[in-house]
Amino acid sequence: MAKGGPAKDELEVKKVNQKSAAPPCKLRSHRLSRRQRRRRWKGFTQSNAKISKEIGGDISIFDGSVTGTNMELQEGKLIVQKWRFGDWPDGLYSTVRLVLEEPKPGVTVVKLTQTDVPEEDRYGNSTVVENTERGWRDLIFHKIRAKFPILGPDFYQIDALDLAPKLLGKYLRRDDVVLQITEVEAYRSNDSACHGRVGVTSRTAPLFGPGGHAYVYLCYGLHTMLNVVADKQGIGSAVLIRSCAPVAGLETIKRRRGLDTEKPVLLTGPAKVGKALGISTDWSNQPLFTPGGLQLLDGPDVKELLVGPRVGIDYALPEHVAALWRFAIAGCPWISAPKNTLNLLMFNTSKGLS
Repeated sequence: MAKGGPAKDELEVKKVNQKSAAPPCKLRSHRLSRRQRRRRWKGFTQSNAKISKEIGGDISIFDGSVTGTNMELQEGKLIVQKWRFGDWPDGLYSTVRLVLEEPKPGVTVVKLTQTDVPEEDRYGNSTVVENTERGWRDLIFHKIRAKFPILGPDFYQIDALDLAPKLLGKYLRRDDVVLQITEVEAYRSNDSACHGRVGVTSRTAPLFGPGGHAYVYLCYGLHTMLNVVADKQGIGSAVLIRSCAPVAGLETIKRRRGLDTEKPVLLTGPAKVGKALGISTDWSNQPLFTPGGLQLLDGPDVKELLVGPRVGIDYALPEHVAALWRFAIAGCPWISAPKNTLNLLMFNTSKGLS
């Protein structure tokens, strides 16, 4: 998988069908002139294009190697086109159907279906299905993913208390599963609730590594808990991922959780997040800024958040039990219990807490 933003990368390109649920991404909704549309497509694909916005209008993309006709257009909702590659047998057209959904403000999910892809081109090459699949991925969806790049190691080189709210709205990706982080807790180096209080051990060693790595441990010997290591090497601080919302890979999430539901109970709790991602303690010390494996991707800024004391740390010193180091996205249902200890706090990601 190439670097980039949240995406469900499942393309099935067959003689009968091609499917892909494409990445949630921000899309501008303003109208473009014909010249602007051509320039945007050319910049996007590095090729010439002619695209009509009328039903029955012609389309020509990738320097004319793909041509076709608009069959159905619903602005912001649906695009249906008949199109073909120039090297396909004469008279053969496939149907491309793009459904656009907006599950929440600022996020658009694109669902692609392509049918009637021929098995061979006019020269007898039987790689049409493979080439079509690769074209969608490399020339379209990978370009979209670039809008939400992997966060680099410098992003994490700050105090855990500063990193925690900045992680809200960002994306975790492993295989076909993409989760948006909705709730976190900060654990600092001088914190009696932090595992770092016992020093460096075989279990806590990743916690003392450089920021941007995973620290994964078992709670009660059963539950896998994912933490994002913060600050510089040797500090010993991290941010616990308490809750997430599903973005892609819902069926995989359900299977891993053993729970057939789309309600918040699916991912509201740190153990549920670990299980949904399918990780174990073997993932501890995994860098979150390299392609493949477990990745942490950029996402939209959070303007309002909830803040409150952390959960289940009665063993800590009173001042740390009371510390308001738990953060969640305001107005989001994907938050774990207890919710009545959380209160609204304005947050600006460029300036920090206010």
